[in-house]
Amino acid sequence: MYTILKPEAMKINSFQTCRILISLFILTRSLPLIAQHYLSSSQLSGQTAGSTSVLPFLLIAPDARSAAMGDAGVASTPDASSTYWNPAKLAFIDTTFGLNASFVPWLRALVPDINLFSFSGYYKLTDTKSIGASVRYFSLGDVTISNPGGSYPLSYHPNEYACDLSYAQKLFKHFSAGITGRYIYSNATNQGQIWNGSIHSVETVTLDLSAFYHTDQILLAGKQTVLNVGIHLSDIGSKIAYVDSTRKDYPPTNLRIGGCLILELNKQHSLSILGDLNRMRVPNQPGTRFCGGLEYWYAKLFAVRMGYVYQTFSDTAVDYYTLGFGLKYKNVAFDFADWLPPDERSPIQNTLRLTASCNF
Repeated sequence: MYTILKPEAMKINSFQTCRILISLFILTRSLPLIAQHYLSSSQLSGQTAGSTSVLPFLLIAPDARSAAMGDAGVASTPDASSTYWNPAKLAFIDTTFGLNASFVPWLRALVPDINLFSFSGYYKLTDTKSIGASVRYFSLGDVTISNPGGSYPLSYHPNEYACDLSYAQKLFKHFSAGITGRYIYSNATNQGQIWNGSIHSVETVTLDLSAFYHTDQILLAGKQTVLNVGIHLSDIGSKIAYVDSTRKDYPPTNLRIGGCLILELNKQHSLSILGDLNRMRVPNQPGTRFCGGLEYWYAKLFAVRMGYVYQTFSDTAVDYYTLGFGLKYKNVAFDFADWLPPDERSPIQNTLRLTASCNF
């Protein structure tokens, strides 16, 4: 049986230090900045203030396709990842059944084993109704702590996960609505064993509401064009407490609005232009996030994607470019994305995303 250790008796290496700092940010309301992709060195040192939301892993884009387009996805063409970006899109999906799996090695410039795993899928019930489901698992790696003499070693594995169930239905020919229920579990300190039981795991439930508008093909500049518009309000829920009932924090409720213009250049080439506007709906957490991206397809076999993210959350917010590609053969697809921050020392450097999917 492990002995609970006091913080001054801990012995950790540099990688473990980073993981513990990130775990502490989860508990002290600062890690939402990481999830919003503008983490800076001063924030890692604990100099962030004014944020009043927790569970920031819910804001990390799980799939490579949208991540490569500057995290723009509320109005993109529907796929299995629509359960995250806008569940209402699933009512317009063309195929009956689909699955995808994504892997995000998070903040590799800091630590080697913080990862986000995501699995999502959908099933088209009728021509107007679809359901979707997803699981996201966020692991902060293994941390081992011991006293200076090396006795009573304690290893723990801070982690969080979310399980979603979505329903989408066409209300009119060109308009659909969606709803998602989400169960969330967060255990950052191994049920409080690290900090003398003063901090505990949390469980909560949140709700997403979304809508999607999709036009028929129209002629624009001599090209067949489709316009999509989407809106998604995610993680609506009550406050939760990691420490005690007197200190409660909001889930990261986010409002996302955006559009997508799809141009059929000819039989072999198509181009999508996307733009999303994000606004956190949490008190004392002001700021806006603009996401823009392009997606080019050749013969529906090969895609090139790029994007840009501009943020006004704080003076230390990092704007960055994104780049990626996709390969598709029959019912199977593979997508890759990378972030390109302006500073090579940025914590988000080498943050990649990989997604494999299939549709039937």
